[in-house]
Amino acid sequence: MSDNTEDVFDDILEKIAGDLYGDLVVANLGKKLGFKPAACGRFNDENARQGGSHMGTLNMLRKWRQGQIKSEQRENLKAALDKAGHKEMADEYLSANDVEQQASHASAASTVQGASSQSSQGEEGHDEVEPDGKGYYKQTMKQAIPSQEQLDEKENYKMDVSTKGHMFILNMSKDRTGSEVDVRNIVHVFGEIGFEIETHSDLTAEQLKEKLGMFMKSPCHNGMCSAVFMLMGHGNETGIECKHKQIVSLEIIMKQIRGINSMIGKPKMIFFQCCRGEGTGKMEETDQVETDEAIAAKSDVLMVHATTYGNKAYRDRGKGSWFIQKLCEELLANAHASDLSTMLDRVTEQVGKMGSKNKGQCVVVTKQGIRKKIYFLPKYPQQRMQIPAEEC
Repeated sequence: MSDNTEDVFDDILEKIAGDLYGDLVVANLGKKLGFKPAACGRFNDENARQGGSHMGTLNMLRKWRQGQIKSEQRENLKAALDKAGHKEMADEYLSANDVEQQASHASAASTVQGASSQSSQGEEGHDEVEPDGKGYYKQTMKQAIPSQEQLDEKENYKMDVSTKGHMFILNMSKDRTGSEVDVRNIVHVFGEIGFEIETHSDLTAEQLKEKLGMFMKSPCHNGMCSAVFMLMGHGNETGIECKHKQIVSLEIIMKQIRGINSMIGKPKMIFFQCCRGEGTGKMEETDQVETDEAIAAKSDVLMVHATTYGNKAYRDRGKGSWFIQKLCEELLANAHASDLSTMLDRVTEQVGKMGSKNKGQCVVVTKQGIRKKIYFLPKYPQQRMQIPAEEC
């Protein structure tokens, strides 16, 4: 399947997700796609948490797609929609001729654009990834084909499972136009890698601590390889701002995150997209150096701040936050081949090029007891999800 057909198929998934309404409807299709009731419930919960959006449904379709052979995904989805009672929708969106025709139009447009522009290879020789007109990244991630060196658990954290772990997202949306673009892009990108994701928005300080506590104690981490946290909102030098301008300190957040007993010896990645003061400069900040005792207490934690201490983190009202933009682009382009530290170096470089002489931002990466490399290995190993032959 060509890249243009890939993009067209993702657009079709989004249209289908937008046309499916109601928990029972989504759960019924999920069953036909091979998901268990608990998984369908999580997708419906995601829809509810985001104010009745269809992102949970879209993530269900995208996750199903990850386990499909590309040449068979259209027919398999069409069959599932038919069984779920959506024959008209299947015929409208998944006719073979329609899909091929849309891909042909996309290919022609790409050829015309390519003839009048430079090569689509970036400075590092990787394919460039760009958002659509709404700021959304719709590209699918390449499947990792790891070398034996990348699978060596003495040098690299174990990631050779289809579900990499669970991810916790907080978005404080008040007075943060464009943050909804960040959420959608993060859910898409980390879903492509293979993370199960739960999203929360506009929590009070107590609610955030409660939700984090529940996440830490959840049995969902048993057997998982990693955990990811993405906390986005206004902030200051001490922490992140929740509802009613309540600040939850970085110290409290980190203390809770380190409390996942089932994740001892496994990487915990924490991303902070929030201001850390009112400064506007690009002052560089090096990784913090900690004692052996401190490292032992905070083992296997990688913490990434969108900006340096005392300075602002910038956000585009249409495209989302600078840091999130570049992080998503880098992961989509290179997560199949590069380790996380290398990718974050490139993200730091790209964010540093944004802005102007008097308005800049420098990403800060802090490693606390990280002993190995982190290769996400998206879509590896590939699992094929079968459509049930008959209803239970």
